Amino acid sequence: MFKRYIFSFGSNFIRAALAFVSTLFTARLLGPNDYGRFAFLLAAFLAVKQFTDLGASQAFFFFMSRKIRSRKFILSYFIWLFFQFIVSILFIIIVIPESYVTKIWNNESTDLIILALFASFMQTTLWPAVQQALDSQRKNYLSQGVSAMIALGHLIVIYFLYRYDFFGIYVLLGIIGVEHLLAAAL
Repeated sequence: MFKRYIFSFGSNFIRAALAFVSTLFTARLLGPNDYGRFAFLLAAFLAVKQFTDLGASQAFFFFMSRKIRSRKFILSYFIWLFFQFIVSILFIIIVIPESYVTKIWNNESTDLIILALFASFMQTTLWPAVQQALDSQRKNYLSQGVSAMIALGHLIVIYFLYRYDFFGIYVLLGIIGVEHLLAAAL
């Protein structure tokens, strides 16, 4: 029990420190205007998440923690998450009039909005769902270790993108989405 606590504390501390440095580095590289756009896009989809979840995640993890569940049960939840993601994209592209999309997302292009949805969904929905599923099955070492590795990998990728002058909002959102998708796939 004590080893698990020490590992949890250590990996969370390392993850938080790496995320702090990455955030400062990102803000510095993007500058106030672009970092504000980046933060706004992610925050907007974090707000949207409150409407799409509808309490399903709490119910899923309540049932997950009670006993070991079948692959079919777990797969059904991840299909539900994928459905939410696809419906959100379709809602932006098809349902919401373009004039509203322009107003809501402050004149950002639709492809940047969809990319921000992808990054936000992977970072705040898919990866946390995988992490909680692992934690509910007492696989804390794996979930927290991978979280720390995501943070380290993110900082390294940001550094190389900066070094090779390939850093921008599009690339950053794509990287965030891919990092968390890859972590979830492990």
